[in-house]
Amino acid sequence: MSKPEYYPKAFLPITQRIRAAFAETLKEESARAVAEGLPGGVVLEGTLNTLLWFAALIACRMTFPAEDPESKKGSERAARIQRVVSQAFVIVMEQEKQRGHA
Repeated sequence: MSKPEYYPKAFLPITQRIRAAFAETLKEESARAVAEGLPGGVVLEGTLNTLLWFAALIACRMTFPAEDPESKKGSERAARIQRVVSQAFVIVMEQEKQRGHA
């Protein structure tokens, strides 16, 4: 992992730029979905799926830096990680839902 001294110089500005770009894309996709008559949940599901895919891809790149993420092996690894993270996310969110109704 990176050193803490990198956080203010690198991570905060990078995070801010990615969040701004992401927010703009989400806004555009939401407007497109509404115009096409799609329910809002479709956009949210697609967004979550995309975020999980990026998380898996980044995890693979950090863990296996020499592996080409576009290779068959790299792509399969990222897909496995995304699937497991997605399943875990669904379980945790279901538990949170149940706690909210208790």
